Amino acid sequence: MVVRIVFSSVLAILAAATCATGIDWRPNFAAAIQEAASSDKLVMIDFYNDWWSYCKEMDEQTLTDPGVVIKVGQFIPIKINGEKDGAKLAAQYHVAGYPTILFVDKEGRSVGHIDGFVFPPQFLDQVDQILDAHQNLDKYQARIKKSPSDALAAEKLVAIYARRGSIKDSLALLPIALNGDPSNRKGALTHALNAIGDYYFAQGTKDAVSTASSYFKRGLEAGQLSAEKSYSGEKLAQCYLTMGQPALAVPALNQVLNLSGLGPNEEKAVQTMLNTATREAGGGPGATEIPLDTPTSRS
Repeated sequence: MVVRIVFSSVLAILAAATCATGIDWRPNFAAAIQEAASSDKLVMIDFYNDWWSYCKEMDEQTLTDPGVVIKVGQFIPIKINGEKDGAKLAAQYHVAGYPTILFVDKEGRSVGHIDGFVFPPQFLDQVDQILDAHQNLDKYQARIKKSPSDALAAEKLVAIYARRGSIKDSLALLPIALNGDPSNRKGALTHALNAIGDYYFAQGTKDAVSTASSYFKRGLEAGQLSAEKSYSGEKLAQCYLTMGQPALAVPALNQVLNLSGLGPNEEKAVQTMLNTATREAGGGPGATEIPLDTPTSRS
């Protein structure tokens, strides 16, 4: 018992020290890739610019979160200004907006990404999926080969392939996931649907964003955890706002606000988006604008 207590205390001290010093950013991309080659860790590239407010919010709200700082310790992190010294690298990886968090392996191949600003719970949720893919891709592929109806393996692979841009492979396995686990009892279906939604949303065309909205909507319906459901709902609302359909964004955002576990910063951001959607929709059922300093029903 004493040994366990001492060990737990040591872990707590190490975690506190890590948070106090913050993320250990590496000096350049070449050094990060060299380190990855000898450690088999993924490189985490934070592509940013100097002027976009969401880059600053990512730094101040998410990348300073104690849990995020500890989790990033499992990667080789580097910050790159995609509009200055890192412009060539940003173009190489087709970075279209900021912030973009890109994960690459020791060969420099992109294996996952987080597009735009996300709050700590969503960041941790997505990073856990990327780590799982890095560590277990071969296992999931072996499982689906051995048992083609393995719904959990299918769900995992749908998400992995979509994040890596292999959308045909992803969609080919989606029916297995949907038919084998329609109620998301295995807990990975929403991640799969969100990953496909992210792929199509990144394409930027009206048709692609419309397609993305259908996957985020299904992800919101199937979600079990607040982090995955809030991500689905916020991305669904972004799709509707992008398509000029703010009235449809309102119920999605109201559903997010009713989730338990939202942090105060995320709740405020969702309320701001809801107020914007409400104004653009011109009011309507369920579209009541609330001042940002007014407590919600969950407060």
